Amino acid sequence: MYINEEERKELEKEEEKLLDVAKEMVEELFRDIYGEEEASSVKIRLRSVTCELEKGKDMGEGIAFFDRKERKVLWNEEWLKEYKGTIMAVSNTIHELAHSIADEPKQQHGGGIIDEAMANLLAEMCINNYLQKGKEIPRISKEENEKLEKRGFVVDYNYRPEANILKSILGGLRTKGRDLDAIKEFFVRRKR
Repeated sequence: MYINEEERKELEKEEEKLLDVAKEMVEELFRDIYGEEEASSVKIRLRSVTCELEKGKDMGEGIAFFDRKERKVLWNEEWLKEYKGTIMAVSNTIHELAHSIADEPKQQHGGGIIDEAMANLLAEMCINNYLQKGKEIPRISKEENEKLEKRGFVVDYNYRPEANILKSILGGLRTKGRDLDAIKEFFVRRKR
């Protein structure tokens, strides 16, 4: 898919807006669940994150990638062109931001499955937190917001088996009221 200069400029504006919306949603979730101290910690980590478009051919099959060294979300411009204005674009932005706030890459310790599943879970939690408060998700259509209000949001397009494993583990912790503690510890390494 060819993207001309005008389309590229439009996509660059869109990715910046998506990033701002996703940062706001992540901060709000942490504030609502864990309080101001944790939200401030997350906000500091998110402040330095930027974004950049990459040519689709340079990204292979990837949608987006978080570059830890550069603290940058790299977007596949072809994917973003196709999915801008959808909940998938919002949730994938939150997913990549989740990688930016986790204390260290878990892949170094064989935990890539958990890392990806936690990123999906954070996207679900942020989006559903907005919906439960009666807020519309910015950057998507009114029609899509209305559908989400009726059914909620579940990531069902990437890392689904990993997310199901994680949800099973967290479900066991929920009976003891420890599921939110585990999520907090994963992202900010402080026990509640």
